[in-house]
Amino acid sequence: DENRLLICWTINNLSIPYENKATMIQGESVILQALMMVIESNLPESYLACIFINNLTFLADAIKPVTLFVPPTSDGGRVPNTS
Repeated sequence: DENRLLICWTINNLSIPYENKATMIQGESVILQALMMVIESNLPESYLACIFINNLTFLADAIKPVTLFVPPTSDGGRVPNTS
């Protein structure tokens, strides 16, 4: 889908400036949920989702939320984090 590709490119480019990273990682991390959905669906844009997640981890405060992120289950709950 061309729109999904454009959205992935846009948020990927927005994740490059250091000052944007802290804003993107705040809250319930809807961005991470959406990107994980792209990756799990094995969509052609999966590589951009991986690059975006990698870009976020250049902010030290984002490493822990990204590493410990657990996507919600299909019923809206969360799989328990065993770490």
